[in-house]
Amino acid sequence: MNKCCSCKFHTWSDEFKKEKCEIEGCYEFSKYVEFDFYRDNRIPMKIIFLDIDGVLNYKDSKSRIYSFIGIDNKRVKLLKKIISMTNAKIVLCSSWKDDWSLNKEEQTEHGNYLDRKLRNEGLYILDKTKDNNSDRGHGIHKWINSRNVTNWIVLDDEIFDDYDEEIIKHLVKSSFYEDGLNEKLVDEAIKLLNKEK
Repeated sequence: MNKCCSCKFHTWSDEFKKEKCEIEGCYEFSKYVEFDFYRDNRIPMKIIFLDIDGVLNYKDSKSRIYSFIGIDNKRVKLLKKIISMTNAKIVLCSSWKDDWSLNKEEQTEHGNYLDRKLRNEGLYILDKTKDNNSDRGHGIHKWINSRNVTNWIVLDDEIFDDYDEEIIKHLVKSSFYEDGLNEKLVDEAIKLLNKEK
């Protein structure tokens, strides 16, 4: 069993135990209940495969996590705009996924920092891809093939060697050397995620 709540009174398990948290403001537990729903691979969903560096930050970002470039609040707000307009869910494909876990006891401080930054805007990560980071495209395809994904995008500042034609069609490419996620890319992302098939 893993702790899921800031109130410290609730836990969740692989059996996805569902119970209502009575602690006012216990945000995390309500989200784990939603996780249970969206982990059902029959449920239709829109997905944002999210990179972090070059998307939620860029070369001149002032935010820091220890000596590393952190996450910009402004760009998290732009991500929230995409999600608000599409009801898409976040799947982490960034190398930051090595620090992030569904089991918070296994998560590093970088993963905790990422969760806090997103949670400040009411956002959370549904899951992460499984790959060796160098074969990011493989991890994206593997995740899509295991779920009922209706529309999806990849928010990334890089084009990996295994980003095939299908991924390129869904790529919303930002730039680490310019400004990361911006309003123009937000509009592009919303259009792709809301596109009727």
